[in-house]
Amino acid sequence: ASVIKLNKLLPSSMRDRVAVAAALGLAAVGVAVFAWRRRQALKQFVWASQHGAEKATVAGGHEDSIMLEGDRLLKKQQNQGRGAREVEFLKKAANHPFLKDWAPVLYGVREINGEAWTEMSNLTAGMDMPVVLDLKLGTQTWTPGCSEEKRKYHEAKAKASTSLKLGVRVTGGTIRNGFGEELESIGYKKKKEVRSEAELRDCLGRYLCSDVMRREFLEKMRALHAWFSTQSDFHFFGTSVLLAFDGSVECPSELRVGMIDFPHVQEVNTRERTAPPPPVVCHIALLPAKASMTL
Repeated sequence: ASVIKLNKLLPSSMRDRVAVAAALGLAAVGVAVFAWRRRQALKQFVWASQHGAEKATVAGGHEDSIMLEGDRLLKKQQNQGRGAREVEFLKKAANHPFLKDWAPVLYGVREINGEAWTEMSNLTAGMDMPVVLDLKLGTQTWTPGCSEEKRKYHEAKAKASTSLKLGVRVTGGTIRNGFGEELESIGYKKKKEVRSEAELRDCLGRYLCSDVMRREFLEKMRALHAWFSTQSDFHFFGTSVLLAFDGSVECPSELRVGMIDFPHVQEVNTRERTAPPPPVVCHIALLPAKASMTL
């Protein structure tokens, strides 16, 4: 509103000069940001080339934040202490009776070109053509204490997807529609949002392209759902379940399932543990439309 008022007060010639100056300023900022990101990407590429690492194809998140090195995965630590919080959570998960089988194994923290990278196990290790699907958990993905603007943004995003109703959203990934065919991108990160329960069932049914994988998926999701129903150890915000199988296999029989993204996890304090468990909001044990089986 203040910009509109200012434009009305300025002579047309001055408004033109202001507009040009503003445009040049924005362009300069854009060029500077592009150049910085290009330099950072080049540094990462040079380091990866020298150390035998490769850039990962990311299902959800930023492409320049993940690198693969054999059976290890390097994740650039997020700022404002989020990367350090994820490291602390992974340390706790390693000794947790349930989470030790779901969270990545932590190997340490490396410094690469002046930036901290968390080194952990790679769920897709050994796969020739990883086909992955990132499922964001929870009806609430914003963290308590965040800004009003950020809360409203995440609430709107949840309402426009399946998060608010079902407690799960397809962040991103790929689907193999047939052996040897080109992979299909899906999820809101890929500009192909899954917006309804019917679409989610269809997505899972197409992703899980064998009865063996569907049975494995159902078994894992039921175990995860049962744990979330009673656990009082952590509050999870923005955490995902990652699915992966090798698309180079004509009839895949191995489905790998794990949990990822823990920068916003909060440990439950002693006082909170005495309260009744909160209602279950992660309705993730959805039966894929194509799966009809007796377990």
